[in-house]
Amino acid sequence: MINKKLLSFDRKALRYVGLNVLFQWLGMLCNVVLVMTVSRLIGGVFAGSLTGNALWQGMLLCLLTVPVRYGLTLCASDMSDRASKDVKRTLRSSIYAKLTRLGAGYSETVATSEAVMLASEGVEQIDTYFAKYLPQLFYSLLAPVTLFVLLVGVHARSAILLLCCVPLIPLSIVAVQKFARSCWRTTGASTPPWATAFWRISRG
Repeated sequence: MINKKLLSFDRKALRYVGLNVLFQWLGMLCNVVLVMTVSRLIGGVFAGSLTGNALWQGMLLCLLTVPVRYGLTLCASDMSDRASKDVKRTLRSSIYAKLTRLGAGYSETVATSEAVMLASEGVEQIDTYFAKYLPQLFYSLLAPVTLFVLLVGVHARSAILLLCCVPLIPLSIVAVQKFARSCWRTTGASTPPWATAFWRISRG
């Protein structure tokens, strides 16, 4: 799931990944505050213990939480975009530098179709890895642990059950990853000839 070579390839993108996870985690805490506030208000209504002061405080807290949650979502999306742009720029610069070093005879080392695929589909896959896959992987591991810490004092059995289900998240990610690899092996075998034909047609 985690490729050390890819992680060491672009350290700057990792900073954006970390900030992305941080903003998502803070947004989750905002959701927790919102849900707890609403549940306390509803509980106070049914118990008949809700006061006017508590109602106004709860409503104010809810009104403050929603825009903060929205802002954190925008920040997380911005970090994802920045990681995407940085990875694409770094990869394509590296590919161009490599082809430049090889010179005009680069086709003796790597086929033109493979170079085109590497600069397009290959870069897009690595972009998805940094911009989407890594942030969601780390967040999916961090969020259940945080919820366990917050819920263990409220209802221990539910918190323990939630924590026990955490391994299902990375296992499902691995399953999807294996399925995607098998599909890529199937389609990848026929892609280079099409890329070569496209390149030849475009060159006349």
